[in-house]
Amino acid sequence: QHQIRNNCISGCSFCNWDSDRMVSLARLKQLREKDVEKYAQVVRYSFTKIRGEQCNPSVVEQLSVHDIFDERQFPEEVFDNMFIKDSVYSRKPDVGIISARADNVSEENVVKWKKAFRLSLTIGIGVECGNEWVRNHWLNKNVYNDQIEHAVDVIKANGAKSCANIILGIPGVEDRYSLMFFVDTLTYVFNVAQFDYVLISPLINKKYTFGTVLPGGESTISLELLENALYFIYNKFS
Repeated sequence: QHQIRNNCISGCSFCNWDSDRMVSLARLKQLREKDVEKYAQVVRYSFTKIRGEQCNPSVVEQLSVHDIFDERQFPEEVFDNMFIKDSVYSRKPDVGIISARADNVSEENVVKWKKAFRLSLTIGIGVECGNEWVRNHWLNKNVYNDQIEHAVDVIKANGAKSCANIILGIPGVEDRYSLMFFVDTLTYVFNVAQFDYVLISPLINKKYTFGTVLPGGESTISLELLENALYFIYNKFS
């Protein structure tokens, strides 16, 4: 996400999910810093407003938080407010899916969240591209291969499943090179990092991101790139 840090724009160069709600996010950030308990109550309210109190869980419950292990986004008080003191669910959900940055994965976090679900927990990690230089200097992800591989080891050692979140298409890069990076990324996540699953997201060039400011920036990937990627997946894994 794009942020201002030390008077410079920082964050992933291909993400822009929050521009339309920056005012609300700024208010929540101030509340989080001023009174974390009230912040936890607001997060709970946003959930129960849609699902209701003591709702019946779906078979799979996915909590959409950018980095659920980040105390700034999902502090311990929020976890306690939703799962421990007075659960928002009528019973413990069977299967959970959450997302976290590799550098925030720890045994303590994995064990805590695994207990929140009855059968299994899958933790998604933003790998994006297996090439470390592209990930950190072009996509501005600031996550390194050794951190990713360590995170997968910790997740597996504590009985959870790991999912690599990757993108098909690199902003500002020609299709033939994007396909090459995609093939290399699949090899990395399965053969080197040894993830259990992979989630592939076709690149969508959001407004104000790298892909739209470069010459010839398209809104999304070409049909040819998608077809070539699907052809590779079919031949490799079928």
